[in-house]
Amino acid sequence: MAFVNSSGFMLSVPLIVGDNMRINAMVVRGGPWQPPPLMGMRGYRLALPDDPVMVLVQEIPLSTSLHSVPMAKNDLEQLHINKFCTDHQLATGARPYREVRPGPNPPDFLGMVGSQGVRIDCTQFGLQARRLAQSQFANVRQVVLASDPSRFAHLAGLAIYVWVLGQNELELPMKPPAADALLAALEAYRFDPSKGRASGNKMPDVHPPIDIVEAGGWRFVGNPITFAMPHSPFFIRMGFELGFVFNSEHSLAEEWAEFARLVAKHDKGDIDELVVTFGAPDHLAMLYPSEEAVLDLMLERIPEVRCDHLRRVFVYGWGTGRILQVAPNVHEIASGVSTGVVPTHQPLVKST
Repeated sequence: MAFVNSSGFMLSVPLIVGDNMRINAMVVRGGPWQPPPLMGMRGYRLALPDDPVMVLVQEIPLSTSLHSVPMAKNDLEQLHINKFCTDHQLATGARPYREVRPGPNPPDFLGMVGSQGVRIDCTQFGLQARRLAQSQFANVRQVVLASDPSRFAHLAGLAIYVWVLGQNELELPMKPPAADALLAALEAYRFDPSKGRASGNKMPDVHPPIDIVEAGGWRFVGNPITFAMPHSPFFIRMGFELGFVFNSEHSLAEEWAEFARLVAKHDKGDIDELVVTFGAPDHLAMLYPSEEAVLDLMLERIPEVRCDHLRRVFVYGWGTGRILQVAPNVHEIASGVSTGVVPTHQPLVKST
């Protein structure tokens, strides 16, 4: 699939879709710099035309911290409950709980609603296949990060998108020992700005030629960053960004089935209220744009969420502040207090 930025450069990354799929729309999540942090397609499987499917492709997790020290589980949970309560306050004028304090685990927290005590748990709805791919590629990024930046000075201002092509699909990253071939190819690569250009923002009828580099099982393309520079620890040290392309399919019905499994895991009688967060940072403070994109898909049709013990279940969008109660009934509490997370960046000075 391809995306044309306002400078006329085309970002093209591989997309593998089975012959059981019908694609009818493109999915793009914008960021302050281009190319965008998330791209994908929208459609349905021919056997299930009423179950919309999102095919996610290119994604660069967004760093919210300049420090790479992992957060402890209890610190991450505290961050979640703090932001949930603050976004609730901003949207409604009232906090959902008072006197919130750590619980015996379970629950994560104890609080008060009116005069009644409440046991609260916070959990993340993560797209595990995508998180696995990105966590494995993070090990490869660390190998690059440990290298002398001057070795890759010619890549300054570029976003490099890497993938591993299997026989029928895009595969998980290779392990760090295989990174030597990738590093050597990055060192030898020279971006040609005359290639991959289109006319303005119009998608051309014929794709202009681009350089796809192959080395030791890795493949990659380069694209210039425009309008703003990322302010991630990787970019600060290396001067370019490095992302991994990995396809995954997410249907509305399948993701709600996963949501039901997650709720059932917490529906054991020792928790009263469950906050399920989409798009929250992981223990390394990395955000995944794909997760709130999947939340948008899921909220197009909300099924019954069954609980035996939980009094209330909330869906919470980290980036927007959207809050919905989905059990025991569906009730929108906040449509969102922001348009989404704007990752840390530096706007570029316009050239004259």
